[in-house]
Amino acid sequence: MEERAHSYDHLTPRELQVLDLAAGGFCAKEIARRLEISPKTVDRHVENIRLKLRARNRAHMIQLAFRFGLQGHLDIPFIIAG
Repeated sequence: MEERAHSYDHLTPRELQVLDLAAGGFCAKEIARRLEISPKTVDRHVENIRLKLRARNRAHMIQLAFRFGLQGHLDIPFIIAG
């Protein structure tokens, strides 16, 4: 029952990207730079992910990403600002 409550199959592709990068240790500013979106948009995605996964906080959200085997599996290009 708990696994189903924390299912990730209803996350959007962008939310999966944000989750992957957050689980990789990137802060909102770094995620924003890599995905070419604003840090506030990243924060909004993180909150949506947290609610969808029913995670208590960001750390729990990242723990769930590892449990689901999501971290490091998405092909996200590195964007160099400037």
